[in-house]
Amino acid sequence: MSHETILYGMIDAGELERDTLNPHYALNQAALDALGDEDDDPVLLRGMFSIAPPRARFSSQVIHFGASYEGLEKRWDRWLEKFEALLRTMYWFNAVVHLDSELFEGDYRYEWMLTDKAFDDCLIGDTLKPIYEWEFTGGPRLFDV
Repeated sequence: MSHETILYGMIDAGELERDTLNPHYALNQAALDALGDEDDDPVLLRGMFSIAPPRARFSSQVIHFGASYEGLEKRWDRWLEKFEALLRTMYWFNAVVHLDSELFEGDYRYEWMLTDKAFDDCLIGDTLKPIYEWEFTGGPRLFDV
C-alpha cells in the first residue's frame, strides 16, 4: 500500500536595504535555477519553488515550495541533505518545512534559523556570501520505517 507525503514550506530571504534590488535576490534565483528539472529520488526540482514577485512583497523575499511524494519518510534524511545543500548556496534568514505524513499520521515542522555568527560572516565588506551555519529545530531527521 502506498502512502502520500505532502511537503511544503518557505525560505525567508529577508532584505538588506528597502527600496533597492537586493543583491541576494539574484544569488537566490541562481541557486534555484541550478536545481534544474531532473534529479535522483527523492527529487528536489526547480519547479517546486517559486519566488513571490515584487508586487506581492512588502519587504522580504519569500521563496515558497511544495510537492507530493510517495512515502517520502523512507528517504527523508536524503531529502533533508539535499535541501540543506541548497540552503548553503543561498542567502536567507530562516526556512520552514512542513511534512504531512500519511504513513506516520502526523504533521511535522522543521526550521532552520540563521545564527548571529553566520549573519556576521556573510556580510563581509561588499561581498555577500551564502549562509553556511544555522540552528535547526524540528521533527525527526530519520523515520523508522
